Amino acid sequence: MKNKQLLVLFLAASMLLSASCQSGSNDTPSSDDTTTNPPETEADVLDFLPEGLDYGGKEVSILYAQVVMNNLGEENEVTYSLDETGSGDIVIDAVYKRTKTVEEKLNVKIVSREEDCYDTLKTAIMENALSGSNDFQAVCGRLATMSGVVPEGYFYNLRDIDTLDLSNAWWDQAVNEGMLLNGKQYFMTGDINYYDDYAVIAMAFNKKLFEDYHLEEPYDMVREGTWDFEAFCSIVKNAQIDLNNDGKYDENDFYGFTADQRFGTSTLLGFGERVTTTADDGSIVFNQSESMISKAMTMAEQLLSEDAFLVKERKLGYALGDALFPNGQALMAQTLIGSIVSYRQQMTDDFGILPFPKYDEAQEDYISSVNPYWASVYAVSSSCQDTDMIGYVLDTMGALSTDTVVEAVIEKNVLVKSSRDEDSAEMLRLIFKSKILEPAIAYSSWGAEQIWNTITMWNDANGFVSYIAENAPAANQKIADMMEKLDALE
Repeated sequence: MKNKQLLVLFLAASMLLSASCQSGSNDTPSSDDTTTNPPETEADVLDFLPEGLDYGGKEVSILYAQVVMNNLGEENEVTYSLDETGSGDIVIDAVYKRTKTVEEKLNVKIVSREEDCYDTLKTAIMENALSGSNDFQAVCGRLATMSGVVPEGYFYNLRDIDTLDLSNAWWDQAVNEGMLLNGKQYFMTGDINYYDDYAVIAMAFNKKLFEDYHLEEPYDMVREGTWDFEAFCSIVKNAQIDLNNDGKYDENDFYGFTADQRFGTSTLLGFGERVTTTADDGSIVFNQSESMISKAMTMAEQLLSEDAFLVKERKLGYALGDALFPNGQALMAQTLIGSIVSYRQQMTDDFGILPFPKYDEAQEDYISSVNPYWASVYAVSSSCQDTDMIGYVLDTMGALSTDTVVEAVIEKNVLVKSSRDEDSAEMLRLIFKSKILEPAIAYSSWGAEQIWNTITMWNDANGFVSYIAENAPAANQKIADMMEKLDALE
């Protein structure tokens, strides 16, 4: 199901036409937007549905974890109560139109029950499963919260739902691979949701400052496969400036790069490593491989003692640290994709988006990690009484999201004033495709990811190897305990 260029939905066409008219651009479309293959029709995309499938207006309830983050407002990835005039927000309108089309195709009514992302979501999931009330059949919630209820058996094994084909192109295959534990998978992401994309950890660079300092924008390096750790360090190292000449570096000064403590794990994953690995006996264990430790030491030795490299938790904190890049006080910054819209609102300087660098040019792919407190995932409640129906509903929602919701998310994030930033659009597509979801990130209770994040908090690499050795056994025990619980689930 490649190159799904059109689902013949009016909204998608009107959004792209509107964006083109607003920008006044006659630029030739990028290669990413063109295809030599004829577009697939809606019937082609939905060919997995049995002919004449009709649920007679049956209600489908999906619990959604409401959250307000980073000036994005209250959003719902499932559905909205709108009329045909829409909301004026291209993402909201795309979600609404997508879901309405699914309702019409399957003759169902999709409703969204909302719960607070952190305070009440876990309780609602547990109560629904334990009571068997079937108040909702599926859940779209934040990974950090959702993962906490998996060992209790409150979610359905997605691999057991016959009508849900996770091999379809609109599901993230790297996530499927990462979330498969002991032959069971409880979460999925894909085109159906977009906070999983907003949760991707990436890099931003200030275009004006790059021009001022005669630095080449790294887009071509990304395209050519030469955007690696050495190239990154050559830009940000020694870029610090003591602006007020007081002999120290604080919120009043200039930095090469700002980050939070997730930089450690995000960088190592970008290097092609994994927080956990599979042992010879098939068990999942904390990764203490020679390759992992060697790359971690390289990262630490190159950056951690540099004044140009600011870790917010080590210095300044979030409030002051988060303001540096938008204020033009840093060449580059670690960022979430979900921060792009707010950057566009805050900054006078234009900026670009990049994936985390490879370890070296020999590495084949770019790899992007996610923040589990932002990332949304879908699951099916263990109390669902009609898994055939929910399977078809979710697969149809995913299929009809590819050229509606996904395109709207990209469009919203690449609009610069009245024009469209084609480089950013290209980078976002690459970053979304490079996204992985590690079990150790999903299940933070293991403590495995935290060990590697801790390296970012050190001023240098001395003593870190012994720190790993001391803490790895506890992480391995927690992993083993959870695997034992999963084995016991039906």
